[in-house]
Amino acid sequence: MTVVRWNKRKDKMQNMDIQLQDKLILWILGLLFILAYGPYVEIVVAGMVSLTIACSVTAFSINRYAYEAMLIIYLVFSVFYPELTAFAPMLLYDILYFKMLPALGVYFYLIVKIIYGLLHLKFNSFNLSYLLSAVFFILFSALSFMLKKRMSDYLGMEAKLKKIRDDAMEQNIYIQGRNDELTARQDYEIHLATLEERNRIAREIHDNVGHMITRAILMTGAISTLEKDENIKKNVEGLSETLNAAMNSIRESVHDLHDDSINLESAVNDIISGFVGFCVKLDYSMGADIPKEIKLCFIAVTKEALNNAAKHSSGDSISIIMREQPGFYQLIVYDNGGKIPDELDGGIGIINMKERVRKLGGSFNINTSDGFRINVSIMK
Repeated sequence: MTVVRWNKRKDKMQNMDIQLQDKLILWILGLLFILAYGPYVEIVVAGMVSLTIACSVTAFSINRYAYEAMLIIYLVFSVFYPELTAFAPMLLYDILYFKMLPALGVYFYLIVKIIYGLLHLKFNSFNLSYLLSAVFFILFSALSFMLKKRMSDYLGMEAKLKKIRDDAMEQNIYIQGRNDELTARQDYEIHLATLEERNRIAREIHDNVGHMITRAILMTGAISTLEKDENIKKNVEGLSETLNAAMNSIRESVHDLHDDSINLESAVNDIISGFVGFCVKLDYSMGADIPKEIKLCFIAVTKEALNNAAKHSSGDSISIIMREQPGFYQLIVYDNGGKIPDELDGGIGIINMKERVRKLGGSFNINTSDGFRINVSIMK
């Protein structure tokens, strides 16, 4: 936002500089022309007044209507004091730029008056001076119109460039958003592939290595039973203990791999797919790296909540909400049934859910004012 404001301020300052330059050119031309007739006090006053008026709208940002009133007053005085007309083309620049129709009408009257004077001109030394002044006024008025048109063209091009720039920025933002979505989807797919690979490894260990070690344990047990030699029997028992320790280690590893590889959303969807009698909706918004304890807790609470609904609820719809907040994980299970019996609060299922949440340092709340709602929050 700061960059946008800075760019707007920079563009405004640049436009002001161009306007001041254009008006300064017209003012200098008027001053040079009229000084050819001599350094009169009226000329200096007219130059200073016109310059002050022209700069007031750009430098001091006065009210538009007040500025237009100042221009009209100056042009009206120009009708009676010809010296002021030398700087009128500079003021025409703003009249055209701001589209001040009343001031433009006064300026048009001034042009008509000068042309009328030209039509009744008699060629002598004094009239030659009037002729030059009239030609100067008309030519410089045309120059003022050209400078204003150049400024308008510049602003039009600037607006087009800004539109192109804004469209490009919007397109870049859209593309960046799409790239972020694709990246997030790829990360999710990689996460799923990782979980599937962990499951595969756990199955391979359980089905192959685990079975072979179990077979070896049974064989060592049989040998230990049949063998009469105490030394051999002692060694076989030691081997059996080693195999049992290895088997326990494998079981723990397999369980850890399986727990880590659980996809919470898929697991809950599997539970929902096998649940009948209710319209169940899942609102899932959780990250990929969820601690296995949280996943197991939420799965167990969801199962028990659905079982309670099937046994006690008189409703027909259940809403499950799982969200990862900045500081905690949240689970809400809500059904639209009537108020549950008071004794259900002390049932085994509710107690088990409370105990699971308590072990993780979370909070477990039940609300029966409008249907039946279980609210679980566990801090990260």
